[in-house]
Amino acid sequence: MHRILLSLSLTLVWGTTAYMSVGGLMALFGASAVIACLATGMELGKLACVIHLHRAWDRLPIGGRAFYMAVIAVLVGLTAIEAAGYLIQGHQQGVAGLARASAEIDGLAARQTILRDRIETIDSTLAGLPPGYVTRRIREREAAGYDALQAELLSVTGRLQDLRTGQVSARAEAGPVAALAHLAGVPADRAMLMLVAILVCVMEPLGLGLAVAASAAWPAGRPKTAKTAEIQTAAGSADPAESARPKTAETRPTRTSIETAENGQNGRNAAKTKTPVVSAAQEEFLAIVQRHGLTAENVAGITGRSKRKTVAAWMAAGGPDIPIKALRLMRRWNARQPSVRLIKMASAGGRP
Repeated sequence: MHRILLSLSLTLVWGTTAYMSVGGLMALFGASAVIACLATGMELGKLACVIHLHRAWDRLPIGGRAFYMAVIAVLVGLTAIEAAGYLIQGHQQGVAGLARASAEIDGLAARQTILRDRIETIDSTLAGLPPGYVTRRIREREAAGYDALQAELLSVTGRLQDLRTGQVSARAEAGPVAALAHLAGVPADRAMLMLVAILVCVMEPLGLGLAVAASAAWPAGRPKTAKTAEIQTAAGSADPAESARPKTAETRPTRTSIETAENGQNGRNAAKTKTPVVSAAQEEFLAIVQRHGLTAENVAGITGRSKRKTVAAWMAAGGPDIPIKALRLMRRWNARQPSVRLIKMASAGGRP
């Protein structure tokens, strides 16, 4: 269940960021198949680089590690920029109605101010006439369009009230971030920018972390140590290098049974020395060491270990078991070695 949850989380998080990245590049450079293939390949390559760097960290030189880390950092930066733009664009589309309402409110408020100024000007002009000039006042009002200005002012005021009421309702439905920004007195755009920055800083590291965790979890069905490797041997090893190696019935020299033989004229006399029983994985490791005549320095070079004392302890009698990761490296190295076949040759005297 843990592996399934890891894989599902990786698919959702990485798939979402990859979709944003591909969509951002296609919106910037055109919705063509070439751009879509390039962006998809970059996202898949970033994921593959992270997994390869995690699995081959011990075998890669410092220059190789630095190269992979630089490539991953550049790809992460590009994806972060495109994801941030995608999120901001989605926010702008979501609040487009609220922005249009705000712009309309500003325009109507300016028109209301102009109408009020014109009406006040007409009232002050008519107030300067003598009290008996009633007919002239009426004519001056009609000429200046006083009644039409008042009617337009009433219409603008009603429209402003409706828009402001709708704006309050839209803000209440805009989401918790907008509500929090309005309550704190912070501009909604600034609050949304902070939220986008937090999301971008979390999405990419989370995707890479899930890739590393899934890479470590899926091959981890076998035990981490070699102490229970005999169970794997009985059930069948899942290591490709082990399964590709031809099966032989040879007797492997072990730390539990060291056999020395002497060939004589009348046959072979064997002397055996027995020590406590060890795991099958340790037997396999010692068999590879003795078959190729490896030294502690050779084994350290194959397994990527820097401490020779640790390797020497693996090879010594009664020492600790070799870790399963180091044993896999030894198996792969052994599978790449050419096989040697011993052929009995008949001598001139007829003796073998």
